[in-house]
Amino acid sequence: MSGGRTTWRAKPCGWRGRERVVALGEEFGPAGTAVLDLCEELAKEQRGERGEVRAGLRSIARDAFLPRGTAGQTLAREILEFGERVGAFDDLYIADDVDMTVTLRVSGFAEDQGRGYESVRKQQQRAGQRPDTEDTSTPCPDHRDNATACPETGDGVPVRPPTGQNRRGQKGDSPPTPRGGNAPDGARTPSLDESGEGLAEHVAGVLQRGVDSIPTDERCRPATPAAVLAVLDEHRPPRDVALAVAIETRSIVQSQNRAPNVVGLYAQKLAKAINGGAA
Repeated sequence: MSGGRTTWRAKPCGWRGRERVVALGEEFGPAGTAVLDLCEELAKEQRGERGEVRAGLRSIARDAFLPRGTAGQTLAREILEFGERVGAFDDLYIADDVDMTVTLRVSGFAEDQGRGYESVRKQQQRAGQRPDTEDTSTPCPDHRDNATACPETGDGVPVRPPTGQNRRGQKGDSPPTPRGGNAPDGARTPSLDESGEGLAEHVAGVLQRGVDSIPTDERCRPATPAAVLAVLDEHRPPRDVALAVAIETRSIVQSQNRAPNVVGLYAQKLAKAINGGAA
């Protein structure tokens, strides 16, 4: 499923209760489940519904926030090999080349995505819509940060939450009216706390890892937290949207193998995601 250029994957609410997930968590703690979650994300980005993944061991360790250097790479290898033994991964192969390329297939991933599509179709039917032969809807994400639910009206249009309430239950001013005069929807008016310096540093780190992965002579402007903070202050995205667009931007930079202005590219992609524009 995708909305604009943002890719969404189906993830069951009971995911953490699955035996293979529990086994990874008991053996490696949060690092074990983080690697599995990352592999499912990569599977969706790279291969659609088939669950196949191809990535470097270093990038897996980095993007799962494992320790830096060889310690993180060794831990990532152990998690992947253990995951294959407990049924989380199939057809695992780690090459001996310089990139230590990992290929695998996430077990049960295709079935999860199929159930996700079916769930969307059933929601459309209950709302009185004709089910699409090819899913083009943008499902309402279940933001754990948001206290406001996202119920649907009879025609399938999300109900807008009250604009005078702080969604975190704190005292504060009403959210500003967005550009264009439209009333804000519940997921697009975060407070400054949600898009502050901490989020800017996180996003800048994601973008800079993309810059660092390309040849030095193709790099230009680095991704600084100050530059990212200016973009976040302008668009005020939800945290998950800001990070998802950062990952998408990093992938584009890595695929093009150049980064003349990674923050500028991020700003363009974020504006399209916030405004619902297709690329």
